[in-house]
Amino acid sequence: MPRKKIERVVPTCTPDEFAEVRSFFGFNDAAAARIRRVLVDGEPTRRVAEEEAIYPQLLYRQCARVQSKVQELRNARPAKTIVPDGWEAATLVAPIPFMEDTRRRLAEYLKNSGAGVGEAKWS
Repeated sequence: MPRKKIERVVPTCTPDEFAEVRSFFGFNDAAAARIRRVLVDGEPTRRVAEEEAIYPQLLYRQCARVQSKVQELRNARPAKTIVPDGWEAATLVAPIPFMEDTRRRLAEYLKNSGAGVGEAKWS
């Protein structure tokens, strides 16, 4: 008996992301399980739809809605900051004169110590 080839696609979200976005939708457990098989487990949408006897277009639309929400939440998270050894990341809210003085002192420190790479850029 020939072996059946198992098709896989690249999963588009993690189990944690899927659990987080599931609460945004009113999918029943069966629908959520189908969507999870596609987005987290990497099973082809058409095969899942055939096995579950539903229209593939329905499953495609459901997966697209969930994936859109996953992407929206990913974009809403702040980007990770790479902090070199011996440095510390901080968010500071302070009066403008204090911030100007802090920027000036940091620029001097970077210039004198050689710790910075190129010119410091402020946002």
